[in-house]
Amino acid sequence: MKNNTKCIILRTPKTDRFKPLYNSLVSVSGIEIIVLESKMAKDFAELDKLGIKYNTENFHNIEQRDMRPSEIACAHTHNLAREII
Repeated sequence: MKNNTKCIILRTPKTDRFKPLYNSLVSVSGIEIIVLESKMAKDFAELDKLGIKYNTENFHNIEQRDMRPSEIACAHTHNLAREII
């Protein structure tokens, strides 16, 4: 039995921007489409509310600045996708 290739589409909440990509892939054989709702946060209180744990030390060492809450939420979503694949 052949395994399907997983294709993860990150979906921004309250938008349909993912649909063109989804629609172009849905009929392709051999692909398993997974739509993953992106996490969004405007401030650190929202990160806490979402239960997102983070350590920004490496980011700070490389970028020489603090990571924004929106960047932390985005990175969290990408990490969730990596766990799936």
